[in-house]
Amino acid sequence: MTSSGNPWHRASAARSSGFAPEPRSDIKSADGDLVEVRPRGAPIPYAERQRWFSGLLYIAERRDYKPGWAAHKFREQFGRWPDDMLKQAMPPKTDIVNWVRSRQIAFAKARSAAA
Repeated sequence: MTSSGNPWHRASAARSSGFAPEPRSDIKSADGDLVEVRPRGAPIPYAERQRWFSGLLYIAERRDYKPGWAAHKFREQFGRWPDDMLKQAMPPKTDIVNWVRSRQIAFAKARSAAA
């Protein structure tokens, strides 16, 4: 096979010559964190649900919320009660804190709209 028939060779030769191919789509890239994307309805692993419940328990303890607050928020997020989860509070990651904040904002907006 000649070097011109090898697509990898052509690509490296193009890069060394300063040629930049035109993008093939309108997708733009941005700096940020990569996160796993699951299809809707895909089962969420136990460890992920436990991380959320532990984070919600931590928030509830720090803010002196009623005992069932974490379970209700868990149900709001996952559509089921945390019956099989350990009641072990752990500091939450940013995604949990941000989700709780979004729920508080939605509650406040709904309350002000009803008034």
